[in-house]
Amino acid sequence: MCSGYRQKERITTARQPYAPRPTLSVRPLQPQDVHSGGNTSRRYRPCLRAVAVVWTLLAGGCISPQTAVTADVDPAGWDAAGKARVAFENTDSLRTCEIRIVLRYNGSAPSRTIPLVIETVTPDSLATTERVAVTVPAHRGMASAMDETSAAYRTGVRLGRTGQYVFTIYPAPGQAPVKGITAVGLEFI
Repeated sequence: MCSGYRQKERITTARQPYAPRPTLSVRPLQPQDVHSGGNTSRRYRPCLRAVAVVWTLLAGGCISPQTAVTADVDPAGWDAAGKARVAFENTDSLRTCEIRIVLRYNGSAPSRTIPLVIETVTPDSLATTERVAVTVPAHRGMASAMDETSAAYRTGVRLGRTGQYVFTIYPAPGQAPVKGITAVGLEFI
């Protein structure tokens, strides 16, 4: 015997006695061979309808309306004097949403973080002011082409009153005018 070579062991099994295979007979399809949806499908129809109704309600509930409101600003130099005012008409006071800040910019916008001020006036005249920072990524493509970025502003927000919410967005005072920003706004998801 050579090294590295193993001889296969021979496995013997008890042989079954010869049994002839059954022959198949082919006949044309008969009407009784076709299931016509008799009693079996009638039993499941109410269940299938209930599943279809539940699925439709769930699918409809997952679709959330999305609204974006923007205002144009001076791309040559947007400063605190050039306040962008956007209004959002709230019709659902029970829905929670996410609010994102949207900046549209061109190739002359520097890649940096811009401090912004957002003033909010609610339908019942409650006014708030907040400072946020939005990072403008490097522009991709031609200098004249527009690009857009968005940053989370508020998540899980419920606008508790129906009516018009007015947002005023502008760069924080005391900084140089921001170049290349063409529009600013909010997106409600």
